[in-house]
Amino acid sequence: MARRRAACAGAAALLTAGALSATGAAVATAVPVVQVPPLAFVVVDLSPGIHAATVTASAAEKPGRIAFSTTEAGLMVCQMSAVSNAKVRIGWLGPRGSGVAEVAICAEAGKPTVVEADTGSGPVVMTTSMTGIGEGNFTTPGIGTFLAP
Repeated sequence: MARRRAACAGAAALLTAGALSATGAAVATAVPVVQVPPLAFVVVDLSPGIHAATVTASAAEKPGRIAFSTTEAGLMVCQMSAVSNAKVRIGWLGPRGSGVAEVAICAEAGKPTVVEADTGSGPVVMTTSMTGIGEGNFTTPGIGTFLAP
């Protein structure tokens, strides 16, 4: 009987923490990221614009794995030829080593918009930059950190 109560309490704790859905399937948990995002300064038809590519992270199904993505660029940004093929390059350093992930800022670009990385559990630091911006436009790099579950 005590064993059954402990199992029920453990399952309730997981449901409360958001690790499992009511059906028992794993649910992605957002990971807070402290960052200064990379910026793209673009000029299209003499109209200047700025796009901040904020990186988001969520816990993947396996512990120590993070799913990187960016906040989706708006329709207006994705229709600009200078930005439509842009990607955010994420260089990360975590407990399991380091790596690079690239995600597209526009889903229409045909490139992955979510990429998983095996960062390990613990503090992760990252540098970010935008690539694929058209000629005559420029970008500034970004930096950030988060605690991977």
